[in-house]
Amino acid sequence: CRESYVPFSTQTKDSPVTNITEVTNLLNNFLNESLIEEIARRTGFLKRLRAISPCDFLKCEILTSLKEQVNSLRNVKITFHGECSLKVSRTAVSNKFSAAGVEFFKETTNALFNHASLTHRFQFAALPGIKHVTVTDSSEIKLADKLEGIFKGIRNTKSIMKLQTSVDFLQGTLVGLELTSGNCPDQGYKGYLNHVSHDTLIINDLGYFDNESFSEIDNKGGFFLSRYFRRATLYNAKEKKEDDKINLVQILRKASSSVVDIPIFLGSTQRFPCRLIALRLSKKEYEKRVLNQKRQRKRDPRMTQEIPTELDKWSILVTNLSAEQLSAEMAWEVYACRWQIELFFKLLKSECNLVNFTHQNPLRTQIEVYIKYIVAWIIMMIVMSITEKEISLSKAVSVFRQFGSKLFVKTYDALYFSIKEIVDCLVIHAAKDVRRKRPSSKQKIGWGPAENKTGKQKNA
Repeated sequence: CRESYVPFSTQTKDSPVTNITEVTNLLNNFLNESLIEEIARRTGFLKRLRAISPCDFLKCEILTSLKEQVNSLRNVKITFHGECSLKVSRTAVSNKFSAAGVEFFKETTNALFNHASLTHRFQFAALPGIKHVTVTDSSEIKLADKLEGIFKGIRNTKSIMKLQTSVDFLQGTLVGLELTSGNCPDQGYKGYLNHVSHDTLIINDLGYFDNESFSEIDNKGGFFLSRYFRRATLYNAKEKKEDDKINLVQILRKASSSVVDIPIFLGSTQRFPCRLIALRLSKKEYEKRVLNQKRQRKRDPRMTQEIPTELDKWSILVTNLSAEQLSAEMAWEVYACRWQIELFFKLLKSECNLVNFTHQNPLRTQIEVYIKYIVAWIIMMIVMSITEKEISLSKAVSVFRQFGSKLFVKTYDALYFSIKEIVDCLVIHAAKDVRRKRPSSKQKIGWGPAENKTGKQKNA
């Protein structure tokens, strides 16, 4: 770890630096002894000098997560021996998984999310005024049954931890994480609203559908794009009458076009003005949806048996973006980018091995989750420094397993050249193939490097 750093609050995000320089500055500020010890003392994780320093513990946990399938105490011990030349006992490592340790890693993670992000590097040609596209979703991890008093489960599982995660996939960075019990509904989670600004688009799954949240996003000057919740009440936007309720099934059944785009008021109590967009499915798409619904009912006994209706033949979205900002035809392509967060969860679970925990220490469980997210943040930061090519996150992990230890060098210049070496390797070995015949969702909506005021691409 390096000895000095520039506080996050003093960084100049608009300075004309190259991407690699910017990433080096961010990691140099994070992977250093001064900052880590400052957080450790503030949270009580460091009260007096120990053989295992907070910086060494963070370093060894990160490298163990990159190189090993399991963050066992034995594997962490071996990493300490190999990377820090420290012979520590299992007990010494285990004692670090404390309540103060949880607060330390939580604050470290939040500091990264809140202050350490790249300058606006990417944009969508389809949405030129949008600089941030934030997607929020949850993922579940099964825990040991004895932890049900802390993290309650659902269905037939006694203990589950739910990870509420917000990702700005346009800029490729994490912006929020909250650990909750498995029985906490997604609809009640409001943490993602803290990341809304005038140039932000929020794309969430159906589980986060909430009129009050939509209203708050709109009041902050932000935008939302969401699937339509069938139980939500719709009213004619032209007049506010008690009996002016919209019969959506009837409108869609009579539609002669494959696209329906109408202004509406959403909700029965606090009627919120927005726009409804419906896109008719092809016969093949409709049959696939009906089949998926049958499979879901078999897996989840809570789902009731429903006969397919007219609504099943359409993909229906609601948004406060105007037709001038987003066309009806492009709306679904933009919404399809929500799938990027599923790829991120795949990165965490398949590549970073954030899977079910069998040990019975709830503090260790929480710390390991934060460690996995820090590892994912480091990977995403370096991957997003590459503007000329789109990099596969799953392929990138193999590169980081080989070069991860080079991020913990002693000097700034050494860190810069380590990151440059990793970037060169990513471009060669982890770049996605350009699909000309079947373009990706990002390609369809014009995802690419942002341009500066003179119209030239920013330095790469």
